[in-house]
Amino acid sequence: MLHSVELQDYMLTNQVKVKADTDLFDAINAILEYKISGMCVVDEENHLVGMLSEMDCLNAILSAIYNEETSVGPVS
Repeated sequence: MLHSVELQDYMLTNQVKVKADTDLFDAINAILEYKISGMCVVDEENHLVGMLSEMDCLNAILSAIYNEETSVGPVS
């Protein structure tokens, strides 16, 4: 049974962050290292620009096979 239904009791306070130009496989290694399901993607000023999930990583790996794209940021 949950001891609380308040988000603050379950959220991470020290987020794992990567920049959009981070290599995809480096981001995957961080997800595995910290045993998390996703991470924040930030810009040069440390502002949140997106989220990267495990599912995003799987989709990106499959896409990379065809497009040779391995950065975290959006494909141009």
